[in-house]
This record gives sequence, structure tokens and C-alpha cells, in this order.
Amino acid sequence: MKLLVKIFLLVLLPAFANAQDNFEHLPTKFQADSIERALQNAPDDTLKLVMCRELERFYLRQNKDTSFLFLEQGLALAQKLNQKLWEAQSLHNMSYFSLLSGDYPKAFK
Repeated sequence: MKLLVKIFLLVLLPAFANAQDNFEHLPTKFQADSIERALQNAPDDTLKLVMCRELERFYLRQNKDTSFLFLEQGLALAQKLNQKLWEAQSLHNMSYFSLLSGDYPKAFK
């Protein structure tokens, strides 16, 4: 009986183990709406920068124009705060956005 339980656990345990979750955690529609409301009243520019990034990622697959607006807003905040890594990530995302849109000259600019 003990051997049967050990074999059962050995076979089924990997099926229930979830060592790594999905790499990309996108906000839900409800969360995106909450982030948009919080963005309007955020007291700190760094918080606004993070919120813009989350909204940009959320809208990328649904509404590319809205995503690009949040991307531009995040880039302006990154430049204002002199956050070079955030600025580089925003420029990278702008290139990716242009590539998805088919604007190849702008993507490689």
C-alpha cells in the first residue's frame, strides 16, 4: 500500500506543481480601469510612470492607439525624471509598436 501511494504521488505531483507562472502578467480590464482612475490623481510622477507602463502593456493587444498614447506619456515622464532605463525601455517599446504597426522606417529610427 505504501508503495502504491509513493508511485501515485511520484506520478501525479508534477502535474500539480506550478514552479513558474506565466512570464507576462497583464492587468485585467477591471484593473486597467482602476489604474486609469488612479493615474489621474497620482501625486508622484514615478507612480504615474509605472501606471503608464502597465496601461501601455494592457492596451497593446486591444487598442494600439491608446497604448501608444500611454507610451508617449510614460516617455515624457521618464525624460522629466531623468530615468534613463525607463526612457530606454519606452523607446524600445515605441520601436516595437512601430514594427507591429508596419511603420518600419520609424521602428528602426
